[in-house]
Amino acid sequence: MRIFIDDEETEYLTEDILGDLGFRVVWVIKPYVARMKIYDVHSFCPDTGKKYFDRIDWESLPDNVEDISEAEIYAEGQVKWDGCTEIDWGQPHWCGEFCYIKHIRLIEYIYKRASELMGKAGFTMDDWQKALDNQGG
Repeated sequence: MRIFIDDEETEYLTEDILGDLGFRVVWVIKPYVARMKIYDVHSFCPDTGKKYFDRIDWESLPDNVEDISEAEIYAEGQVKWDGCTEIDWGQPHWCGEFCYIKHIRLIEYIYKRASELMGKAGFTMDDWQKALDNQGG
């Protein structure tokens, strides 16, 4: 749900991405910058549909919370209108191939979704590959 809240056209959006064990992303969007806080979903109850996150400053696992105000932030940062991006990843812990793939898909999602939210939709995977090719990637 998108909500306009002030004179500067600020919007807030919360969305769950990449399936039941993906991420919850909380966006603060302006026409020139999309800021995000990202929370890693660590468990999911199919009977209730509830998702759970690691508690801030957890000492032993599992220490899950449902409320993201009590959850550890996986990453936070911003994508600006010109594509410049700053993200603090903290020190994420990845267990095997699934976590690597999930992280890579998150990076792709952040850039593409931020562009859409700032009104620059239309960036495709072909554009992504062209950008990589032009940078020698």
